[in-house]
Amino acid sequence: MRGVSETSGPLRGRRAVVLGGTGSVGEHFVRAYLTAGADVVVPSRTAARAAELREDPAVAGLGDGLRLVVGDYVSFAGARATAEAITAEHGQVDHVVATLGSWWSGAPLWGVDDDTWQRYFVDVAAAYAAAARAWVPLLRPEGSLQLVLGASGVVPVPGASVISMAQSSLVMMRRVLAEEVGSSRRVFSIVLGNLNLRRRGWARPDFVDADDATRLSIGLASGSRPSAEFVLRRPDQAREALAAIGEDRSATGLGQAPAGDLR
Repeated sequence: MRGVSETSGPLRGRRAVVLGGTGSVGEHFVRAYLTAGADVVVPSRTAARAAELREDPAVAGLGDGLRLVVGDYVSFAGARATAEAITAEHGQVDHVVATLGSWWSGAPLWGVDDDTWQRYFVDVAAAYAAAARAWVPLLRPEGSLQLVLGASGVVPVPGASVISMAQSSLVMMRRVLAEEVGSSRRVFSIVLGNLNLRRRGWARPDFVDADDATRLSIGLASGSRPSAEFVLRRPDQAREALAAIGEDRSATGLGQAPAGDLR
């Protein structure tokens, strides 16, 4: 891994794991943590997805701090084995960011078939729970577990009940975890609405910029704020969240807003 003297940024000398880092949302967090000076480990279930991330020009130009590990990180046994292997090879981890799951809609609750229920509720909830169980005991005391979740967990979305139920269970999981760990660890949730993503190649003014979510994540990781939940359904809520942790958004031209709808 890189030496401290070779990096710069608020997370210089720190180590982060980004679960789901090969995905469209996750790669924003990978780039943000590399830019912030952290050494970043990304588990991938396939070597092909790992290679795609490594060869992505937007990632490749950010230095040599990226490490890719091929293995299971979504089952309970797999997540534990992968977490232990990463810690043994690379050293103790400071921050874990979990960006797991995907979107689905298309039927009312009574029309959801068994396979959809398993994939989008059971498997997604289990993957996040597996991450929490595997990583919380291994993190540095000042470290953080950050769950990147969907706003369907706090606002009902007709036709996407299975997703809303999974996400709402994870919102509560984070709250319970925060009570259980007390001051020994920090557990955050970043609850996101529709996102402007680099890989989409287009942006809408009413969508939250994924890079604002990652700036919030970096601010939480590099600061000392205790466990909390942030809901970023709209761009103004992203501004409020960044202002609440003292982030200056003047470089983006959006300015700051007072803390508001942070749940």
